[in-house]
Amino acid sequence: MNEQFIYFTKNWGKKFVMYPLPGRDEINMIISRFYFLVYEVDAPLLVRFDRFKLKYAKHANEKLQQFASIDDKIRFDSNEYSHYSHDHSEKNIKKRFDNKTSELLNFHADLRNHKFTNKELVRPEFDTYFMRMAELSSSRSNCMRTGNGAIIVKDKRIVSTGYNGTPFGLGNCNEGICPRCLNFSVDVSDDLDKCLCLHAVESAILEAGRPRTLGTTLFTTKFPCQLCIKMVI
Repeated sequence: MNEQFIYFTKNWGKKFVMYPLPGRDEINMIISRFYFLVYEVDAPLLVRFDRFKLKYAKHANEKLQQFASIDDKIRFDSNEYSHYSHDHSEKNIKKRFDNKTSELLNFHADLRNHKFTNKELVRPEFDTYFMRMAELSSSRSNCMRTGNGAIIVKDKRIVSTGYNGTPFGLGNCNEGICPRCLNFSVDVSDDLDKCLCLHAVESAILEAGRPRTLGTTLFTTKFPCQLCIKMVI
């Protein structure tokens, strides 16, 4: 089996179909490969129950509760597949195909229209890469109203990053330092001059300084406010 997976690794750009689904050790070996992608096909419980009864005549009178117990065991309790469902699916799944329709032609059309060969699925282009970095930066925000992130890039290198929150040395917005952000009767775009928080774009520019930002590209998760636009210009 190891020789087979070495062959898969060397020929990762080709298409393979593995049937039947291999066991636990083989699946772990596949998942360890960097370019391995997971596509999940799922359908609601009742839809799967109806299909199950149609497919297997001897189970035509099966009760939903019995089917649900068997289904849960297969999906979550099995020694062969539980590790796959819990440990790997959420972080590796690139797309979920909804197979709830009774028309298989619609499902097949969805499969045909999806670009499985999209290179960005395994190695993102730089624009996608930096936007993801901006989104990651926004997760550091301590603002009670909204989270935003910004990245300044030059020659495909990050010059500075920023996220919205109170200035360095002050308490955090989520600790009640900014009265404006705690006042939810004020619209998120109003009274910005009364807000103690720095904006993500503002923070990234201040971090870098004007000389280092000349000729750069800005990636931001939200459109800049008027103040930040003036700073960008």
